[in-house]
Amino acid sequence: MTRSAFDNLFVDQASPVLMEHLGMPIVYMDAESDPVTVTGIVSAEMIREEQGENGIRVRHVRHVTISTDTTVAGGGVASPNAKAEVEIDGVRWAVEAVESFSGGLARLTCVRLPMCETSKPGYRGKR
Repeated sequence: MTRSAFDNLFVDQASPVLMEHLGMPIVYMDAESDPVTVTGIVSAEMIREEQGENGIRVRHVRHVTISTDTTVAGGGVASPNAKAEVEIDGVRWAVEAVESFSGGLARLTCVRLPMCETSKPGYRGKR
């Protein structure tokens, strides 16, 4: 796919500046390669409650934006995949999905490992 002039300009000039000012070091790990420390823009932690057969499951979710250019300062991952993990401030997160690739950046949806607590039906009922 051919990139537009804007995409080329963004990849060459804007993306490195965004990473430098908004990014933080994260460790990207997948089964196919050694762990690599890259700069990523990390969202705030979001808490989602999902109803399951064993009660409510609490999931902690973050979005992480990383560069797909391995030659830039701060590093990048050429082909991030949904079977990888990232470590942010010492906490491991599973990559649940690779949402988008554009402008030399990839946006990952990550879920905290291990999964968080589950409430049981009637566990905290009125006494």
